[in-house]
Amino acid sequence: MREFLGYERADGSAGIRNLVLILPATRVTNLMAQRIESAVVNTKALINTGEYGRTISDRERLFTFLTGIATNPNVTGIVLLGVQEGYGYAEFQLDRMVAAINRGAPGKPLAVVEAAAETIAFSDPLDVYYQGPSV
Repeated sequence: MREFLGYERADGSAGIRNLVLILPATRVTNLMAQRIESAVVNTKALINTGEYGRTISDRERLFTFLTGIATNPNVTGIVLLGVQEGYGYAEFQLDRMVAAINRGAPGKPLAVVEAAAETIAFSDPLDVYYQGPSV
């Protein structure tokens, strides 16, 4: 007998949670996301190669998209990459993104990696401060 290792969605369709999403909260953390994705199996980095929005409404729309992808039922967990508080756009501050993800997917594993702005700008992008569960 075969066993289906998935779950039933609210609408009755089936899904499989098998990817950890590496989610950069700012463009400057894209390289970090790519390096994690290349080093860790079953991860997928969502890289934004364009602007993070020129207007507040653009940034709010992108915020909704990014946090929505993170709460998708096919994402088993999230590693949220960002830069220290006060760096970048207010719409993409880590605490705001964490709150939205937790509202949309309560209990979904979420680790936050916060880099110092000077680390991103001047040295190895993986030299960061990790605040999350031990692995």
